[in-house]
Amino acid sequence: MATLNKYIYDLKGILRNHHIVDEDYLSDRLLEFWIITQRSLWLRRRDRAFIHTDQANMQTLITEIDATDRSFISDKVPAEYKILRSSEKLPKLINFESWDGIISVGPIDMASQRFNHVAYEEAMRSGFGRFNSNQIHSFLRNGYLYLSARKNTNYWQLITQAAVTGIFEDPRELEEFNHINRTAC
Repeated sequence: MATLNKYIYDLKGILRNHHIVDEDYLSDRLLEFWIITQRSLWLRRRDRAFIHTDQANMQTLITEIDATDRSFISDKVPAEYKILRSSEKLPKLINFESWDGIISVGPIDMASQRFNHVAYEEAMRSGFGRFNSNQIHSFLRNGYLYLSARKNTNYWQLITQAAVTGIFEDPRELEEFNHINRTAC
């Protein structure tokens, strides 16, 4: 797989017909911006082709989870819900037409049951059914990941970290997060 610097060098070669000069009005930062923007545009277009099955575009990160005040969300939160929030904002995700770019959220143990990732409006109405009352729901709001549950009363004491798998707009923004195996993303 080629690196971003290789793409920049190749793009400069194509634009200059392989006549590289010392003084160039095309900066590397501009070309990086073009490459990242075009990547997200191509991925957004491939949404119709079920991109969530393509493992090459997915990245998994670990985020710390803390208890949060209900005022961060809104006054629509039912009183019986316990709310947790990621301690840091997640890197910007690619917003597709039908979903927000998060593929799965769950505990760090990849073999355990994943959380049910839904939209914010759906998360506030979920958990009242016979089959989903014990599920933990996750949703994205203002760049933070939130976890909520209706009947799981002790989940908020046990969860300190969550694994988030998604398709991020700029993969370089994940450098400050850890991967599942505790290495930098």
